[in-house]
Amino acid sequence: MDATGRIECVNRKAETLFGLSAGTTGDVTLGSLLIQPADAPADVLQHLLRTSFEVPSPWEGRRTDGSHFPCDVTIYTLPGDDGATHAIHVRDMSEHREVDRLRREFLSTVSHRLRTPLSAIRGSLGLLAKGVVGQLPAPAHEMLVIAERNSVRMASLINDILDLEFLESGQMVLRWTNQSLNDALNLLPAALKASLTARRITLDVFGGEIRLAADADRLAQLLEKLLTNAANFSPAGSTVAIAVAAADGWVNVEVHDRGPGIAPAHRQIVFERFWQADTLDSSQRGGAGLGLTIARAIVALHGGTIGVGSNVTEGTTLWFRLPANAKLDTGPLSLA
Repeated sequence: MDATGRIECVNRKAETLFGLSAGTTGDVTLGSLLIQPADAPADVLQHLLRTSFEVPSPWEGRRTDGSHFPCDVTIYTLPGDDGATHAIHVRDMSEHREVDRLRREFLSTVSHRLRTPLSAIRGSLGLLAKGVVGQLPAPAHEMLVIAERNSVRMASLINDILDLEFLESGQMVLRWTNQSLNDALNLLPAALKASLTARRITLDVFGGEIRLAADADRLAQLLEKLLTNAANFSPAGSTVAIAVAAADGWVNVEVHDRGPGIAPAHRQIVFERFWQADTLDSSQRGGAGLGLTIARAIVALHGGTIGVGSNVTEGTTLWFRLPANAKLDTGPLSLA
């Protein structure tokens, strides 16, 4: 396209994707090929430059026969002798979205069917390990403890899958109250506190008393996911720092660990489902790669933003910012 957004040429893939006549674009406009969000400005080109500049963002494409398809769109600026031109890369996401939908449906179904029997197994193992039915030989007791620990990890994975399904479905309604971040930190699960204590990892909190409008349970869950991630990647005896501050109607929180850091190529995908860094083996990670995805969903539900900063020699900082007072209408989330 030229600087005004007039389409000058398309490649053969685009012709096929949009159903355009071979070799020509005729009177086709950018607005006829991409469907703007309802609350977006009328100028498609300017909206693309604000939302999709060198970073893919989800859009809906429109074929010449009127049918729609999901796509990722990225726009680039190409300077030239006669002024700036723009190039757009469009990726058809129809198959990807369908595969993702089937995968989530499968995981949800399996998780619901597994949760009840797993709860019974976990309870039975716990009773046996505590000697309720009699003392066991030391080797047998050790194996029971290992089995119980792994049943807890499996139950946590199933709960994460179901939580993510609930968040993404738009069915979750937040119970807005005036919350203290310090109170939310005090609600961290005993298992996480025990893990930090066992590995001699210290939590240092910087910043005064900060309050915000939020759902108490979801806020505690958000902090739990970020701190669990930090703990999983922190060396024993290190410190995880939490910095909180309020400015311009926003509450900003940073969680910094002293782990191995995240490679630059991976920083854009750390919040994707089932993604895990390859710096530690699975026994050290202790998770399945859903914690940060859930954290992103909770932040989005509160109307905030989340991101990551990392240095491969100085650890990782996960940050999020939430509105201090705004209560937002909740609805379906698009996290694909």
